[in-house]
Amino acid sequence: RPPSLSANPGDTVKITCTGSGGSYGWFQQKTPGSAPVTVIYYNTNRPSDIPSRFS
Repeated sequence: RPPSLSANPGDTVKITCTGSGGSYGWFQQKTPGSAPVTVIYYNTNRPSDIPSRFS
């Protein structure tokens, strides 16, 4: 199971990733069992419907 993180509204959260090469993405899952939402793809790209606070 991949790691998870919980935060309160208004909190600033920094998540880091280490690895060698390739591309990565970040996903937000608000509640267990709900569908995850892509917030970052291909390392630094953000879908147009995702707020700029995700970077």
